[in-house]
Amino acid sequence: MSDLDPYSGFALPPERRIVTTERRQRIVSAVVIIAATISAALVVAMIAVALTLLWVMWAAEL
Repeated sequence: MSDLDPYSGFALPPERRIVTTERRQRIVSAVVIIAATISAALVVAMIAVALTLLWVMWAAEL
C-alpha cells in the first residue's frame, strides 16, 4: 500500500499512513518468505558446488 490515494493520486493524510497490525503482519510474512527463499537457494547452490567438486575429483582419478 502506498501513501497515495488510489483515486486522486494525491498523498493521503498522515493518519491514513499508520501501519496497522494486519499490514505489519503482511510485511513480516513477506520478509520471512523472502529470507526462506534465499536460504533455500543458497542450500541448493552449495549442494550443486559440492556435487561439481565431487565430479571433478572423480574425473581426475580416471
